[in-house]
Amino acid sequence: MKTILLTLFIVVTIMTVVSSAVSAQSTLRGAWNLDANSVESDLRAEDKETLSKLPAQKRIEVIRELGSRIFSFFEDGSFQAEWSSGGQAQKLEGRWHVEGNRLFIDSDTGTKSYEILIFNEERLVLVPDAKVGFFQKLVFIKSEQ
Repeated sequence: MKTILLTLFIVVTIMTVVSSAVSAQSTLRGAWNLDANSVESDLRAEDKETLSKLPAQKRIEVIRELGSRIFSFFEDGSFQAEWSSGGQAQKLEGRWHVEGNRLFIDSDTGTKSYEILIFNEERLVLVPDAKVGFFQKLVFIKSEQ
């Protein structure tokens, strides 16, 4: 009896993990705009101080460029990021997939991995494994269905 219950528990657990990954894959499709205001408000105290020490025009430029980021996830597993940097349009293309609560994006620059902290039909919060700069969380809002 214990063996049957243990086997049933393992099967249900595996099905739940696979189901959530499949659900994330299907719901993640579409374009997601980075919410610069949310990202800025989530900064650590020392990073807020660093940002506040920038000249006003540079600080506005950093926030504007941050807000220009759009991550697009396509049904075929392809990925595209678009943003503006120094007034120039930038683009990164690659492939994406979800494993449990982790998002992986593969491109020519390597593989980036993120913990999916919050995910629903309207909001996506990612925590990059390799933290670069002062943005520790990326907060996105779904822009198209």
